[in-house]
Amino acid sequence: MVRIPVRTLVWLEVQKSVAIHEDRIWSVLMFTCGQDKNSVTWTGKVRGSLGQLDRSDGRFLEQLLLSQNTNAQTYPCVEQGFRKLIGPRIRRGDRVVSVSVPEESRLEPPSSLGGLPEVRESTKIQALIADIGARMGMSIWLPFNDKAAVLAEWRAKSLPVLDRLPSNYDESTLRTIEQIDVP
Repeated sequence: MVRIPVRTLVWLEVQKSVAIHEDRIWSVLMFTCGQDKNSVTWTGKVRGSLGQLDRSDGRFLEQLLLSQNTNAQTYPCVEQGFRKLIGPRIRRGDRVVSVSVPEESRLEPPSSLGGLPEVRESTKIQALIADIGARMGMSIWLPFNDKAAVLAEWRAKSLPVLDRLPSNYDESTLRTIEQIDVP
């Protein structure tokens, strides 16, 4: 492991962070100039560990950040987009990583007006996997959105279905697991 001593020269609030997609920035940087602004290919240059920037890009960004630190221009911040960028963090065995957790949508079970609704193939598969797990003596978790349909398809004599997940994980991990079809 190599440790390099550093000191903070600039620390910007989210609303004052530099907007790379502005023409005055996008058209100057070597790794964005000439690229479509909707492309994400340029992100590899700044996301990689110890990636080296072109000297002119480095000088330009340094001056831009120092200037932004003293003459702060504010930019609108879409809170949901920002939260998605930083994401919740969980500890893995080897490191801490950011994860994204989809927003939970609680849908009502489909109504049976006009006859019985057709059972989706994925619901049938979830019911089969749940049945296999139950036969192996496991407790089964079914996501809220799928629970009614899977239980209707499953038709098991005893249903070892969990109402809550065990709380031995952090909140982000639990919210992710809650949305897995049949863990």
